Amino acid sequence: MITGANHDGIVIAFEAFTDHETSQKAVPILNRLRPHFARAAVLSSRAQRERAAIFLEAFNAIATPVGLLDVRGKLLATSDAFVPLLDDLVVDGIARMRLIDTDADKHLAELLQTASLQKTGASIVLRNERKLGTAVLHLIPTRRQARDLFSKVAYFAVVARPDNSSLPNADILSALFDLTPAEATVTRGIAMGQSTADLVRELEVTQETIKSHLKKIFAKTATHRQSDLALLVAGFR
Repeated sequence: MITGANHDGIVIAFEAFTDHETSQKAVPILNRLRPHFARAAVLSSRAQRERAAIFLEAFNAIATPVGLLDVRGKLLATSDAFVPLLDDLVVDGIARMRLIDTDADKHLAELLQTASLQKTGASIVLRNERKLGTAVLHLIPTRRQARDLFSKVAYFAVVARPDNSSLPNADILSALFDLTPAEATVTRGIAMGQSTADLVRELEVTQETIKSHLKKIFAKTATHRQSDLALLVAGFR
């Protein structure tokens, strides 16, 4: 076991020894390799931090409040737009991110215990002291290349507010959610208030095609209704 400098480390297991005595004789040889393993751990950790920083800069460019969470819900890093939400809607807890809305926080704790969250994600309504909805927290599980780039990041926590009037273009939506060009176009249309009938006419496709796109979009964005999808996209300025 080699401990890194930033609460990280690596564990290397060798299973080629036939007995305990033989394995003990190999310890001095393996110890000579320890500095090389330690350097690899440090470089790997630094590369992970740099990737996360570049990723967050992209969200900073579009002023999007997003936090990176590990599988337990611990807040690892945030975009600039997420910082004002701390102690207003969310709290950076020691064990995991907590929500000011106690009912929503209880729901978040329950979701983090389920295996399905890592597959489908979830959306949680955040209410104020008068129990009025003020925002929606979207937990989007990392998938495909994102999972390779950020080994510790399990979820993107995106906070969307209903008062945002500007929308990102289809290219940005495609990059953020791994959407195809057609899915990104449908997503932006829904966020602009278009109905499925509007999209059928505009894109010159069938109603079934739009429904098929929406089914895939819901899966990729961890939403379940068109209204949720519109509110999610509104969170990306």
